[in-house]
Amino acid sequence: MAARLDDRPDPDSSLPEAKQRLAESDRIDLAYGASLGMAVYSLTSEAAHTVEDALAHFLVSACVARALPSLDRSVTVSEPVIINGETCESGRLHLRASENNVVVTGDTGGTVVISASGPSTFWRHESPLRTFSMGSLGRAAITTGDWMAEWRERAPYVDCDDAGAFADQLETAFDLLEHYTPEYFLWCTYLLREVVARKRVDVHTTTSASYRHGFGLVELCTPASVLETAEMLVHECSHLHFHLASWTSRLVQPDAPSVYSVLKNVARPLEMILLGFHDFGNVLLMYDRLARSDAPIDHGDLAGRMEHVCGLVRALHSGLVPNLEWLTPSGTCLYAPLAHRLVDSGHLESEQAVREKGIADIEVV
Repeated sequence: MAARLDDRPDPDSSLPEAKQRLAESDRIDLAYGASLGMAVYSLTSEAAHTVEDALAHFLVSACVARALPSLDRSVTVSEPVIINGETCESGRLHLRASENNVVVTGDTGGTVVISASGPSTFWRHESPLRTFSMGSLGRAAITTGDWMAEWRERAPYVDCDDAGAFADQLETAFDLLEHYTPEYFLWCTYLLREVVARKRVDVHTTTSASYRHGFGLVELCTPASVLETAEMLVHECSHLHFHLASWTSRLVQPDAPSVYSVLKNVARPLEMILLGFHDFGNVLLMYDRLARSDAPIDHGDLAGRMEHVCGLVRALHSGLVPNLEWLTPSGTCLYAPLAHRLVDSGHLESEQAVREKGIADIEVV
């Protein structure tokens, strides 16, 4: 991405320093978020984004990561600039940053100020942006996700008056994960930066979402029970981990076949089958850990959820096993450790058993 920015007709003097410092930073995790995701999107999508759009987001990301100690420059952007869930409208913007403050001001009015103290991964807004506690490890923002309308149709979201109840819903789920499934507590807190509340469709259905360019952002429905919320968190944060891996390396060979998906009831690209297996496999392991604990939850409800998710994981696995040769080494690194844990926990048959069953089915036909 930074190399693409170097091709600008008028290279910015702050860019080389930002690139170098970001590469050397021991807190590069601070740069992970919507600003960096939109910088990548600006350079890789077919939409009419300008290099200035990417540059603005890249510089904001470098400042948030404390990789750029100071900044004072103007930039003209065609799309709003995203700063930790809030936006400055398109047009002429002025970016100023010091060690613990980032200020973005638009010529047409509107200023976004964020600040940080200590090594926190969360930057506080001067505006009253609502946040919630992710257990003992930090905080994340609750936003309306308005900025996503710039590159996708915006989903329904809950009005700000409901954000308090939504924060309680999230904090209760994080408390459950931290005390009874600590590995999945860390799994979620490491990449989560921003949560958008979606209106629940009906009492029998939960909906959630995340996006390849939406670094650190997930959408979860509300209201939802603690088990429903924990499942949505693990599922969507598994998406974040998967998407991050897909940005750094190819997971499936280009000419891999499409495979039937039990999730969509149609044939889908093999990478989507791997994605589903990765998401629901991790949810199943989280549920397995809860089932073996004395967590204060409805264990009857948990058993029903485990049975449903286990069926999905087994169906996705049966489509993956005959096509494992199409996975790249990176794809195999995502698949194999998870599959082995699921087999060891008794929730999944071995690859050999799946292959033998497939041969038996062919012989019967």
